[in-house]
Amino acid sequence: MPSGQYSRVRRGLARARDRFFGAPLLGTRRRRLAATALVALAFYAFAWGVQPNRPQLTAVFDDPPKLLTVTENGFRPGDAGTPLAQYQTHRWGWIGQWYDQFHYARMARAIGRGHLPGEGWDPVHMVAKDPAAKHEVASFSYGLGYPAVGAVFYVLGFKGDPFVVPDALLFALSAMLALVVAERFLNAAMALIVVNVLVLTGPFALYFVIPYGTSLTVVAVLTALVVITGDRFDWPVALALGTVTAFAFAARYTDVIWVVALLLIPLLFRRRAAWRVIVATATELAIAAAVVGWAQWRAFGNAFTTPYKYVHGGLDASWSAYRFGHVANAGIGVFVTGDRSTLFRVEPILKSFPWAVAAPIGLVLLFVDRHPLRWTALLATVVALGSTLTYLAWVFGGTDQLVIWIIRYHIAWFPLWAILAGVAFERALATTGVFGPGPVAAPLDQSVALQE
Repeated sequence: MPSGQYSRVRRGLARARDRFFGAPLLGTRRRRLAATALVALAFYAFAWGVQPNRPQLTAVFDDPPKLLTVTENGFRPGDAGTPLAQYQTHRWGWIGQWYDQFHYARMARAIGRGHLPGEGWDPVHMVAKDPAAKHEVASFSYGLGYPAVGAVFYVLGFKGDPFVVPDALLFALSAMLALVVAERFLNAAMALIVVNVLVLTGPFALYFVIPYGTSLTVVAVLTALVVITGDRFDWPVALALGTVTAFAFAARYTDVIWVVALLLIPLLFRRRAAWRVIVATATELAIAAAVVGWAQWRAFGNAFTTPYKYVHGGLDASWSAYRFGHVANAGIGVFVTGDRSTLFRVEPILKSFPWAVAAPIGLVLLFVDRHPLRWTALLATVVALGSTLTYLAWVFGGTDQLVIWIIRYHIAWFPLWAILAGVAFERALATTGVFGPGPVAAPLDQSVALQE
């Protein structure tokens, strides 16, 4: 192309950039956050509606009868072919059939009625101690944090599926938090594109649509990223971070390790400014641990006996469940090939999220540009790798377990991968003149940024 024509193309692209990605269209940060939340809610509603195993619409609000028990292997053999089992599966979908979702929902309903999950339940034989009890007796099968969130919405009237609304709100909140973090590494246009592409594509939304406690892990990780990439450490921020961290711990005990790992070094380096965050997070985690210990004592007779002792034959609570020699094989299957022995399989991560491969390039570019948050990004990447490798080493984290939706263990880091990949894409597009470089100044105080 002649140089004159090339110059005209560049000027045309620059005008398009100014027209379609300028301040009037993007608006203030509040408007961008609101728009992103609305996109997330709309896509969640669509994804929930088209799921083949979702509860019927009226079942979302109906208080179920005493449902048949679902174990790790599904319905008990004597119940599997009965009309009640078929009705339960058809009407309540994953809430009435899938092992995890069934127990999440039953725990939420028990808490909503004012009962502690696990009381009146035999965890060894997976039966109620009193079969004549008025209501279904909830097992204490998983952490209390996620069912406790569902219990609030059970009380508000979502008795059949107490998670459909909170999961939508958690998904929208995750999108907003991801956008806040993204705008500290990318210009506003690219940040908006990256986050909304993440929301609208790939498996990220799926693991909010399907009720799983990992939703709280995602919110806790993103909140921690917002805090360590910003410079606001007042009491509202401290209490918010402490609350989501406590709930993440109560939902999935070991996941809090990665949240604390994100926070530890940055907050200790800035402990004079961040002392409120440190105090609030430590205090709320201690309260959550006390509540969990009390509940386990009531249910199992020992505050340190976790519900995972009774899941998968106790393997979940054992160090022997982690086999780091299997990481490479599991990583190839989970990320690249999928389970090729299964015809209709859950696809590997990179098939629906291929642009994550650009994340390492984006991280390198942050150091090339001497971005002020480059070391924070490196720390987050190291923590993400630690979490990823640990779950790949877990006996239930390999390729053959894709069918039980194990990608959920990794989705907390999808926003980080997307943002780092966005840094690489922004650099590539900057060479065409479509986008300017991302922010290079130190991060603004969040209270000022939200008033833009």
